[in-house]
Amino acid sequence: MAEAAAPTTRPQGEVRLDDLMLAMDVVDTLRRQDAFLARELDEEGREEELKSRLRRIYREQGIEVSDAVIDEGVNALKDARFVYAPPRPGLSRALALLWVSRRKAGIFLAAAFVLAAALLGGFLLLRERKVESIRIEHLTGAPSAPAGARASGDQSGTRA
Repeated sequence: MAEAAAPTTRPQGEVRLDDLMLAMDVVDTLRRQDAFLARELDEEGREEELKSRLRRIYREQGIEVSDAVIDEGVNALKDARFVYAPPRPGLSRALALLWVSRRKAGIFLAAAFVLAAALLGGFLLLRERKVESIRIEHLTGAPSAPAGARASGDQSGTRA
């Protein structure tokens, strides 16, 4: 029993797999950061490479393009002139989104209309019954029997 409680020891040269994977992850992260920094710091070299590639592509197609036009195109690329900027939130955007999702909105509005019509119909039906009951009471001078009492045959007014 005393042997089972003793901690297991490893030889000094053996490394746990978790430690090895963690170290590999750290090394890969540092390597990627170095590559990213080198690429970002060499912006001038990338710009010149892009210009030379553009010149070569246009030359291969037989199109003569001046350096000024290529420089202007590269500057426009740097200015993010060709980057999509979504529209700001507002009424026109909300209406456009509603138009795009009109099927879902239409189903929702149709369901809301049917529900409102059913509620209004039920309210008007109950109101009409109440008005009719009051009218009968006014004409006969006696309270009218509830609908359930008439259907069950309860005739409380004719008891002996």
